[in-house]
Amino acid sequence: MPAADHGPAVRSAARPLIGDCLRRQAKLPIGWVLAARPTPDTGTATQWLEHAESVDRIELRPLSSHESRRLAQAVLAPERISDQLVDVLFTRAGGNPLLSEQLLRALPASAHDHDDSEPGLWLV
Repeated sequence: MPAADHGPAVRSAARPLIGDCLRRQAKLPIGWVLAARPTPDTGTATQWLEHAESVDRIELRPLSSHESRRLAQAVLAPERISDQLVDVLFTRAGGNPLLSEQLLRALPASAHDHDDSEPGLWLV
C-alpha cells in the first residue's frame, strides 16, 4: 500500500501522541526515525521535536551527480555506465536516491532489449 500524506491536520493530531511516546520511552534503548518532506509547513511540523531531549535532526540532501554515478556503479555492470546515462539519471531523478535506483533497475539487461518500434524507449 503506498504511503500517503494526509496533510497538516493529521500531522498536528499526531504531535501529542509522538511527544508522549518520546517522553515515556526516553530512558529505554529505543530509537525513533521520523521523516518529513520539505514543504512550507515542515518547519512548524518538526520544529517542536527539536526541543525534546535526545533528538537529533538530520537533513538529507539530494544525491550529487558524482553520487548518482556511484549508485549506478553499485547497481549496473561497469560497461553499462556512461556519462550520458549518469546525466539522464541525475536529471530525471533530481538526486532522489530511491527513484535513481528504481530507474537504474528498470533499464533492460542490454541495449538490445528495447522495442525498435518505439525508438528511444530505452535510449539514454
